[in-house]
Amino acid sequence: GTLGGMTTILVTIRDPNRAGEGTLSIADIKVVNMDDATTDEILVGDQADEEGVTGVFSLIVNVHPDSTSQTASQIAAKHTERIQITYTPDPDDGTARNILAPQSDDPFVVVDAEAPTISNTLPEDGDATNDSSPTLRADVSDAHSGLGGTPGVAASKADVQKNSLVIVKGGPNLPVATDLGGGTWQIVYTPLLTEGPRVWSVQVDDAVGNRVNSDPFTINIDSTAPGFVAVPVDPHSVTGNTLDAGASSDTDSRKAIELVFNDDMDGSSISGVDFRVELVAGGTALAVDSATHDDALPRSVFVTMVDDLPSDATPLVTIIGIVADAAGNQNSAGENISASDGLPPAVTIATTVDGAAGTLTSGEITVRVSVDETVADPAEAFAGNIGLAVRKVSADGSVTTSAALVGGTRTIIASGTQWDWAFTFDASDIDTDEGAYNAYARISDPDGNADDNGVASGAASDDMILFEVDRGIPAPAVTFSNDDPNTFVNLGFTGEASEYDGDTHGTVTGVTATVDGSTVEVSTIDSITYTIAAPAGGYSVAEHDLDVTATDEAGNTVAFDLAVEIIERVEFSIDLRPGLNLVSLPGSPSSTAINDVIPATHPINQVFTYDPTLAGGWLVAERGDDGLFAGTLTSIGSGLAYFVRTTTFEPLPVFIPRLTPGRQTLPPAISLQAGWNLVPVADPSGDEVGAATLAAATYFTTIDPVRVYGLNVFGQLIPVDVANDDVVLGDGYWVYVTGAGVLIP
Repeated sequence: GTLGGMTTILVTIRDPNRAGEGTLSIADIKVVNMDDATTDEILVGDQADEEGVTGVFSLIVNVHPDSTSQTASQIAAKHTERIQITYTPDPDDGTARNILAPQSDDPFVVVDAEAPTISNTLPEDGDATNDSSPTLRADVSDAHSGLGGTPGVAASKADVQKNSLVIVKGGPNLPVATDLGGGTWQIVYTPLLTEGPRVWSVQVDDAVGNRVNSDPFTINIDSTAPGFVAVPVDPHSVTGNTLDAGASSDTDSRKAIELVFNDDMDGSSISGVDFRVELVAGGTALAVDSATHDDALPRSVFVTMVDDLPSDATPLVTIIGIVADAAGNQNSAGENISASDGLPPAVTIATTVDGAAGTLTSGEITVRVSVDETVADPAEAFAGNIGLAVRKVSADGSVTTSAALVGGTRTIIASGTQWDWAFTFDASDIDTDEGAYNAYARISDPDGNADDNGVASGAASDDMILFEVDRGIPAPAVTFSNDDPNTFVNLGFTGEASEYDGDTHGTVTGVTATVDGSTVEVSTIDSITYTIAAPAGGYSVAEHDLDVTATDEAGNTVAFDLAVEIIERVEFSIDLRPGLNLVSLPGSPSSTAINDVIPATHPINQVFTYDPTLAGGWLVAERGDDGLFAGTLTSIGSGLAYFVRTTTFEPLPVFIPRLTPGRQTLPPAISLQAGWNLVPVADPSGDEVGAATLAAATYFTTIDPVRVYGLNVFGQLIPVDVANDDVVLGDGYWVYVTGAGVLIP
């Protein structure tokens, strides 16, 4: 048989051969758990004669589910484990016999410790219906001892009905049972219920007494048609609310109306055509785009309009179709309600400078705040999180959390809808500084709906409404060539773009200049760097007054008293030693005539060079008795290197004018022929002095020399390691190339 929720087994032994014996020996009966092989002896005290009948004995076998906590008089057995009981009638014989359960031929008892199962309950928890006699239903089953009757015998319908109860209206009720086959039964009960939420549950016992109770279920009996919740009960119908991720969110949607009903609604019965919306009763119907419902907000319907509603709208919404609640009750056309104003005023901010739209000022700016519905005029100073707040912008672009500026004067332009705040950024009026500022406004309507514009404080955002206060122009950086009488002077107004955190205005205009009182030409291509031409006739060697006036984008006009000091250009000096020297000029001299380059008083007595473009190549000049050079070499320039012979260490000074665009000359380019070439070391900048060095690899980067030689202090040729050595300004070099090329210093 099967053992259920009970904890004991009643054992009855009828043995006529032991008639007259009052008790059984403890060794006569064994109780065994066949699944874990444990054996317990039954205590003698657990037995008794059955009503004094001779030879009939009864005893109780106690079953415990936990072997760790059982007592000495209990057998441990869990669900589905088998218990075997044996009896030895003749102790002398010692033969044990199984005691059979009367309901089965099995020589054991199976433990059933599990309760029945309940499934497929209907209606579902929370369902609503307008039927006052709903059908309550559940499927019940038990996989072991079954739901009724004697274990091992097919359960009858009456047994199942007796062991299955539907509890509703405070009491148990016998259901109607239907056999679904496979040990599963469907139970049904139809009560008569009054309107309101009603609770029901199911209780089931199996054949051996294991019991299960279902969770309680709620069914809402509702026979009343749905209607709107009357204002001012909250929640109630209101503009501005829309359905957001299954929850009502006050998103200030200007196309939305939330309609609140007094009952859960059936979303399938609702569409946009069920509602008419008017701004005033009897007015023109507004276009409705849709109407939606979500079970997360069972009593709300969200109507979306085609066009925005006015900020102060309290539209009249009328049901013109048929809508139903979750219980199926219908509300036909005619009911209406005026939705409350849930929309804040639309706030706009505009800045003006000198009466015109602008976001940059040198000292004064007006911030205008406007709304699209009539509200109470805000206070002059930002108070209670309402009004206008102007705060500085930090270096990272965020709005500071400091208090709003004070000192702005408010003027009412249109009472209830428009106001101006005038700010003067002057230390004598407002203790503040130039910089970038954010304007923020928050305005509330009479219904307490508030909206804002701008950023109150925090990280940089596209929503920021910015303006800048720029009260000056930083002095420009002045650069020029101080040894060139025809130098151009460059004025760099780069500091204009970084006067303060958040500076976005970096140009200046209207730059004029005078040199020593005379007007000079000024030009620019970017309104940041300006170039001033030299005065007529150039600069003399002296300090000159440069007066500059500039105006920035904010309207600041600043005069700068600057100076241009011109000094004598130092002659380029070539170091020489007695004997033969290989030299070159870093640039073209004022005159290339050999007798102008080398004075008659200089001890150099011979000059020669090699020009591979000429027949024979060699050009030579010797100093004559008249002190002048004569021969095939008549000029010395910057395109070749030259051998010079001298008798002393006296250097050779040569005046090399700067290479400037005003001279209409090209930067140096030295043409080389295949074979050997005498190559100078040129300096396009004109800044280097004699004996200055330059990496050979850098200087020869535009050609690929096979070999390069210079002269040492003894006048001997020495190779130059192009990859690692330097070339010296003022020296010349033999350079061998395999093909014609151009060396560009």
